[in-house]
Amino acid sequence: MYDFTMAERAIGCMILNTDLANSKEYPFSVNDLDPDPKFAIHRILYGTLNHLNKKGVKKATIQDIDTFIKPYKKQYQTFLDFDGVEYIRTIEGLAEVDNFKYYYEGVRKLSCLRDLEKEGTNITKFWSDNRTKEENLANMNNYELIDIIDYYYSIINKKKLQYIIDKDDDTTRKKAGDNGHEILKSFKDAPMVGLNFESKYLTTLWDGFRKGQLYIRSGDTSSGKSRSVIGDLACVCANEIYDIDNNKWKENPNGNSRGLYIGCEMALDEEVDPLMWSYLSGTESSTITKGRYDDKQQILVDRAIDVVNDDSIWLTDMPSFNIRKLEEEIAFHKKEFNIDYVAFDYILLNNSLVREFVNARGKSMGMRGDEVILELSGALKDMCKKYDVGIITASQVNADIKDFKLRDYQVLRGGKAMADKASGGSISMPITQQELKLVEPYIERYRMKNSYDGKLDNLFVETVYKSRFSEYPKECKVFSDYNLGNMRKRELFVTDKNFRPIDVKKTEIIIKK
Repeated sequence: MYDFTMAERAIGCMILNTDLANSKEYPFSVNDLDPDPKFAIHRILYGTLNHLNKKGVKKATIQDIDTFIKPYKKQYQTFLDFDGVEYIRTIEGLAEVDNFKYYYEGVRKLSCLRDLEKEGTNITKFWSDNRTKEENLANMNNYELIDIIDYYYSIINKKKLQYIIDKDDDTTRKKAGDNGHEILKSFKDAPMVGLNFESKYLTTLWDGFRKGQLYIRSGDTSSGKSRSVIGDLACVCANEIYDIDNNKWKENPNGNSRGLYIGCEMALDEEVDPLMWSYLSGTESSTITKGRYDDKQQILVDRAIDVVNDDSIWLTDMPSFNIRKLEEEIAFHKKEFNIDYVAFDYILLNNSLVREFVNARGKSMGMRGDEVILELSGALKDMCKKYDVGIITASQVNADIKDFKLRDYQVLRGGKAMADKASGGSISMPITQQELKLVEPYIERYRMKNSYDGKLDNLFVETVYKSRFSEYPKECKVFSDYNLGNMRKRELFVTDKNFRPIDVKKTEIIIKK
């Protein structure tokens, strides 16, 4: 079970660029090459190129390779038996470095199957003794490496559901009133509320950011979905935050929880981390990333970096996420770092998620995207309970979002079924001219009441269509001036769905350390 051609092309690329023999992007080992003595030249050349790269050689010459192997008598004899010098010239001439990923996948797929077969796994779906080698190789062209892994994962997952489902049954029974007095006292000692969101109105309406609960904030591309979940994660996890109004750092009333960010679109170093620093320091993110910060701002950002680096937030980039990968990542960080909160950026369809769905359900024809999204949102809800974490995520909306009167589950890509999985759901959008006209008197009232004559240039409306623990009407609308640059909000007022003001108090939860 070996593709000799793919292996020699891959090694030819490594000769031309030895970084490929020691790459984090394309992890490779001698075990990926067949141990059969008739292929021994491949293992010898790979080991040589790996060592030469570590010594600083970037493009290996025939002399480099020959000189390195010569002290090892057994390997050098094999090299001579294979007419190594001429072989190197041949594979070097046939290799195309731009095609290395293709060669690499070809080798690694068969390496994976060899390992599975050694462990007693049936691999006949991919490679069978009843087919010729050419037929097997043609069959393998239909699959990527992740397809192979997902196939066997889905088999295990089906068996888990079949045989372990009763053990996971979370049914609880009790007589009404049992331990009631003790429970009542516990509510006084430790009220059932979560931590503060950046929005103190939202903290009221959603009863805080609670562990074991899922929150979904939706919007279009102009609504700052990613920034909002990053800001809220920093808000619940950092032990300090800069108070812009009073020009000083203050202890975070949320205490000091631990969090995990999982993203699929933004670069961690250039985008996500700077957004965390921006929120905590109050410095505009573009000021940071464009290097326009002055000495005072650098001091603030340096301190923000130290705050997030204080064992509070971990970051993961996962462009090809699926449910299995998300759960493994959350489980790992829960076990290793005891995280409390997760920001997942964000719910969308990708090939890996769809493949996982198809493998688990055994169908592709007639599959709808909303089914896959529902499966994902349901899994996120289950992870909240299983790992005792609060998860905040974001989702996309459909074209109906243009109608400001439609700000509920009808505009979600995933619909009501997805919204049902969340304890808190909202849609955040820049204010429309129609909405602005309706609430202009309330804005003026806010200015007079708070003696505020500053700019309100970034007005947003966040419609809270779902709030499991709320005592307020459905579809409350929170109006705020939202600075997307540093993810801070100046909150103005709340109305009902008909734009009539309602009295919602801002809540700030203080955790005693």
